[in-house]
Amino acid sequence: MAERLFGMEIEYGCAPRYREGRRSTRDGNWPDRFLKIACAQLPHLPCMEGAGIFLENGARLYVDCSHPEMTTPECANPWDVVRYMQAGERMLARIGAEMVRTDPSLAEVLLFKTNVDHSGTASTWGCHTSFMHRTSPERLPSQIIPHLVSRIIYSGAGGLDLGPDGRLSFTLSPRVAFLEHEISESSTNNRGIFHTKDEALAKDGYHRLHIICGESLCSEKALWLTMGTTAIIVAMIEAGLRPGYGMRLHDALAAMRLFAFDPTCQVRAPLANGELMSALQIQRRYLEAAEAHLDDPFMPPWRREVCAEWRRMLDQLENGAPASVASTLDWAMKFALFLQRTEHHRLTPDCWHHANGAVERGSPSHSGPEIIAALKSAPGTRPAVSSPALSKLYQELCEIDTRFGQLGGAGIFSTLDRAGLIADSRFPGVNNIEHALANPPDIGRARLRGRCVQRFAGTGHRYACGWQQVFDHEKRLMLDLSDPFAAEEKWRSPPAGFFDADISMEPYVHRMLGQVRAYHERGDHEAAADLLEMLSSLPNAAELQYHEDLLRLRAWIQSRRGFLDGRIALDQMALCEPQNLSLINCYVCCYRYQGLMPPPAIAEWIARGRQLLAAEPDPSDGAALPFLDHWGYSCLRTGRPEKALQRLQDACLPARRGSSNPGAIARALADYADACRALNHRADAMAALREAEDIQVSHQLDGDRSDFVLTYRAKLETDPARALDALKQAKSIQLRQRNIIGEARSLVLEARLLRNSSLAAPLNVRLHELRGLRPALSQCKMLGKILDHWDAWTTGATDPNGGTDAFWWV
Repeated sequence: MAERLFGMEIEYGCAPRYREGRRSTRDGNWPDRFLKIACAQLPHLPCMEGAGIFLENGARLYVDCSHPEMTTPECANPWDVVRYMQAGERMLARIGAEMVRTDPSLAEVLLFKTNVDHSGTASTWGCHTSFMHRTSPERLPSQIIPHLVSRIIYSGAGGLDLGPDGRLSFTLSPRVAFLEHEISESSTNNRGIFHTKDEALAKDGYHRLHIICGESLCSEKALWLTMGTTAIIVAMIEAGLRPGYGMRLHDALAAMRLFAFDPTCQVRAPLANGELMSALQIQRRYLEAAEAHLDDPFMPPWRREVCAEWRRMLDQLENGAPASVASTLDWAMKFALFLQRTEHHRLTPDCWHHANGAVERGSPSHSGPEIIAALKSAPGTRPAVSSPALSKLYQELCEIDTRFGQLGGAGIFSTLDRAGLIADSRFPGVNNIEHALANPPDIGRARLRGRCVQRFAGTGHRYACGWQQVFDHEKRLMLDLSDPFAAEEKWRSPPAGFFDADISMEPYVHRMLGQVRAYHERGDHEAAADLLEMLSSLPNAAELQYHEDLLRLRAWIQSRRGFLDGRIALDQMALCEPQNLSLINCYVCCYRYQGLMPPPAIAEWIARGRQLLAAEPDPSDGAALPFLDHWGYSCLRTGRPEKALQRLQDACLPARRGSSNPGAIARALADYADACRALNHRADAMAALREAEDIQVSHQLDGDRSDFVLTYRAKLETDPARALDALKQAKSIQLRQRNIIGEARSLVLEARLLRNSSLAAPLNVRLHELRGLRPALSQCKMLGKILDHWDAWTTGATDPNGGTDAFWWV
């Protein structure tokens, strides 16, 4: 099969910049506003497979983890991948401009194509690529991993790497720092070079290689070459060849890190057979294998252009990298910019290893020559002096890294391009971007999908779209797109029972609710709320079969976000549902998360739950464990740790776990640990936290891990540095997920642990900001007490109300 199909999806950083003295009151609905404006501006059909919309060019736009993500349509050549990526970015920039036009408080909307978030979240932005193939997935890893490891010499985005020892280094591929395994099934935690996910999104016989170790690029040539070379290697593997034969690496991850730290591209890594090879040498081996089969019928029509450019690029890299590719490849451009900025401060690249340390230490000023002299006097160690100059340099390098890929004319790459300084990064044939905004590719099912969007957009919710089908809910028909190369529209009846007999939107709502629940469970309550808002806007939403699920999710999510209207949703449920322990749990949950301390009103609902639990003491009742957990939590926060421990021990009984979900079990274990801490049972507390964290990590429950395990561990630690590190990890997750309540709790605990009023002063300012963003915080008496007694809280004084807990029962 000569024709190939492939594509990419990119996550974009997105942030509002407000006019001086103004701030939008709608900031909390930022992703929702972004998607709503996209829906108003762009012809589209709603996505059947979760959040987002499909566009008239066959692409998909959605908001994931509170940031926009654009997926190209399936493309048959590398030119189209670059073309549709650029078309998507023009769309995003225009949506941002429309947001500014319709919101007087906004000065601009900043959109970034970047790979690492330098704002303090320690996050990486994903750029995933997918390649369709028809070979056994088990054949891929051994043949393609050496390519994925070594291609970073032209596919790397370049940037900063902060090592575990705090040393800052330049890296060809910042994504490498976030890879932990050679092979992995996860794309969010414990990432691997090779991702085993094989969600074909096509009919039987087709597979999808999903690559997560790549990076978003600005250079047309770099992206074109990355997609073209990888597609050719996949084609060779599919044809039964072994292009990676003899190149298995002794330690692929270590080799990738080694290659990433060498801008000269000369360093060599050991193969499994003991031979040493550089990334350039490995790439030449793959190129030679491809050139040996240029005339074979399985090779794509554009293989000669790719192989010719591939050879030119390797020659260029070999003849003087990084300077030889400084106007061609993303990483080399950034290296030149970083070097220029460093020299501007009269420093050398050696100081990059120490710049981050200066940010943390902060000390009197020293001149550039003094710092360099100190570096030279103690090679391989942190300098004896530190300087605001190093701190400033670190901040400037981070800004360059972030602004390099800023969308629109203000980005560094765009500025250099307009000035004609990086003409070599352009690639002939990447054109007609405006045409790609509104038209799908010519080959493959994306053409049919895009044409359907063009015809059916604006018809309400009659039609919905997916990668493999388009649905007509009114006529109960489905356009089958499971053949990736489908060329004609063939509408047919879907499988029996797919559509509800009376309600055409049920399948769509069911899938959407599943996505809402997934967001909620992993702690991304803002993304869950955005999706719920879309569901609630559906016509006749109150008549849907899943309406009670929608109300229950709304109550849970609003309570975790810090809003007080979740109880309204429960009151609606109570009108048609008998009062049972499950419903009472929902009410208790709403009160539990109302700030840093549950209000007195929680007691009434706990009393009702106790009556039901006493009447039917069934250990296998799935609602019993979370209720006992809430009850124990309430006892602990009101200064009754012995009572709390009894309830939480009961909640954690093995007999109760079989019918409960992992999140509830982990929360109960964490609360049990905090009760143990309050009673000075430290060993039991640490063991319970470890068990809870194991559950949360294995099920990707990031939000609960930050809100419970990490914050409880910070209170349990006797070493202040380890305690503050746990809070740092918690805040990283909370900032990424825009978790206002969680961030407030972490800041409060950080202020307590610092034991220094002056160091805690910025935390006080931020807490007052957060207090104004969420009614649960503005009405929280505990937060008010802490802010009113700030000096006592930050100096370690005892509870002014006479409580015995070192953290005033927070």
